[in-house]
Parts: sequence; C-alpha cells; structure tokens
Amino acid sequence: MKSARRIHPQGFTMIELAVVTAVIGILLCVVAPSIRNNENAGRAAQIERIAQSAVGNWATLTQQTGLPTTVNNSPIAATPSATGVTEVLFIGASKVASSFQPAYSASSVQAMTQIVDNPSGSTFRTAGSVNTTITMDGGGGSPVTVTFQNVSNLIAQAIINHTSADASLTVDGNSYTVGPWTYTCASATLTCTLTYSRQL
Repeated sequence: MKSARRIHPQGFTMIELAVVTAVIGILLCVVAPSIRNNENAGRAAQIERIAQSAVGNWATLTQQTGLPTTVNNSPIAATPSATGVTEVLFIGASKVASSFQPAYSASSVQAMTQIVDNPSGSTFRTAGSVNTTITMDGGGGSPVTVTFQNVSNLIAQAIINHTSADASLTVDGNSYTVGPWTYTCASATLTCTLTYSRQL
C-alpha cells in the first residue's frame, strides 16, 4: 500500500504578505525623515561651499592680478561683467581674458564644474538642482556677494542653523541677516533667496 503524503502549496499566505508589507511601511516611516534631513543638509553644505569658494577664488584672482575686487566689468573675464566673472570662477580658464591667462594659471584657482551646473550659457545652478540659480555682484568698497535664488526653505533653515544653531527661519517676505547670510523667504512658495556676503 502506498503511503499518502500531503503536498504543501508553495509561496506565502496572504497574512504573511500583509505582515511583511506592514513592516516595510513602518520602516519607511521611520527612515524617510532621516533621509530627507540628510539630503537637505547635503544641499545646504553644497550651497555654503559654492559661496565660500567663489568669494575665496575671486579674492585669490584679484590678488594675483593686482586688480580691484569689483565683480561687474572686471577685465579678468573675457566678457567683462558679473556674468563674465561667474563664468571665470565656475567654468574656468576658457572664460579668462587672454591677457590674464598667465595670472589665472599662477593662481591655482580651479573651475567649480563639479558643484555648479551651466545648463544655458549665462545661467548657473547648484549641481543637481533644476531651480537654484547663482549670481555674483559687489566688490570694490562693498562686500562681494553670491546670491542663490529658489532655495527650499528647509535647505535655507539648515544653512541658517549651521551659522547660528539657535536661529530660526522667518518666512514672511522680509529680509533677515544671520552671520554672512541674508535671506528672504516667501510664505506662498516656501522658497528663499539667500545672499552670502564677504568684504575683501
């Protein structure tokens, strides 16, 4: 006589699948805010690095050439304008006026192509961002400024907290200054304009 063996079906039961799905959902709820905070902190650090590097590199170039720190109409740029200076700093040697190529090479200033994107000629953005645009101005007797537009209020908050741990971001359309940063945040869009200033 043959012994009958019961064959068990392969796979998971609906209850097992529901339990696994619930566990994954709980883990995502716990981990997602941490991932978002890390992303905001990373973007904030990137903006701080761009601002500090741009102003520092501009100071180095003007010292190397003996020219004033004025950003607008600087003859260091092949196209003397504020945009021309950002091209020199963000794109590199190809945007330097030929008479200043030796000084640029001697300065050891490096183009910031890994942290700044240039999608459309004269528009510069933080790398990986489609909205955050960068401009420069000032110099001479005034501070050199680097302005970032369309920055998320969460990223702006991270920058402000890095400058002053107990500072809070005010989102009311008015301008506020914390350390080297001046910010204006619109409540309707939850985006900010941040300006980094440094006297050279």
